[in-house]
Amino acid sequence: GRDISLGGISFTHTDPLSFRNIALTFALDDGVFASVETRLTWCRFTLEGVYESGGFFLRTLAIPSDRSEDWSQLRLA
Repeated sequence: GRDISLGGISFTHTDPLSFRNIALTFALDDGVFASVETRLTWCRFTLEGVYESGGFFLRTLAIPSDRSEDWSQLRLA
């Protein structure tokens, strides 16, 4: 992450992202993982040769290892 707040996040990545809604997973200090569906609202390619993207959090998700989460049901862009 580059910047994070209660409402959203910005981060850097090396490859372009194909979707506007993504699932971000965070490793918390207590060893628990938390996943959040995030709606990307902007992206730019930097002079350093990486992408910067940002958006706002939509909802929490079950952790990826939880088979009850149907990942095909994420809203499409």
